[in-house]
Amino acid sequence: MAEVAAVAAFRPFAKVDLESPGNTLYAGFLKEALGAQQARQFLACRTDVDEFRVDGREYYWLCRAKKFNESKAWTSPQMKAVKLPTSSMRNLTTIRRLAALDPAPAA
Repeated sequence: MAEVAAVAAFRPFAKVDLESPGNTLYAGFLKEALGAQQARQFLACRTDVDEFRVDGREYYWLCRAKKFNESKAWTSPQMKAVKLPTSSMRNLTTIRRLAALDPAPAA
């Protein structure tokens, strides 16, 4: 739960980007942190619509589109060349809901 709470609290982008109603923030969870070269390649896949950050075993995707499927970054040859390992990605709204759950057992 502590790791989920840390991801929920992390602010990887500027406040104006995080608060813009048209933007959506996603977090991806990896088994292992990306190597330095792979992380640089991943970050270089940014577009006008997509911006990325890497923090340990998590990566963050700021999508400036009404729908995430409007993003072309994930299907670009540049992104495919990164060979990003399998990960689980969730919307930050979902992660914040999970972080708010009380893990204490009922009495």
